[in-house]
Amino acid sequence: YFGWVQVAVAALAMLATLPGRTIGLGLITEQLLADLRIDRETYSEMNFAATLLGASFCFAVGPLLDRFGARVLLTITAVAFGAVVWAMSRITDPTWMFVAITLTRGFG
Repeated sequence: YFGWVQVAVAALAMLATLPGRTIGLGLITEQLLADLRIDRETYSEMNFAATLLGASFCFAVGPLLDRFGARVLLTITAVAFGAVVWAMSRITDPTWMFVAITLTRGFG
């Protein structure tokens, strides 16, 4: 039954978005604060703004799903999300971290 394959793919997709969700970022918050030498208030403001900006990605998802389909869109966003998370591991500047968090929120 093909429905179970869809359930498995959906579950894996949800698991893959962990770095773009609050609980995923919460796992690395202490390390980010220490590495970037920023305080909690600055990080909270940065995370809040990134969440709002990242949510704007949702406006493009509907038309893109209609045009290209879920398989293509899932593949593209998974690759883009992976690239952003990889780049996030290399960032040492708070400004670029804001950009990366915004992109992880958007693609996640």
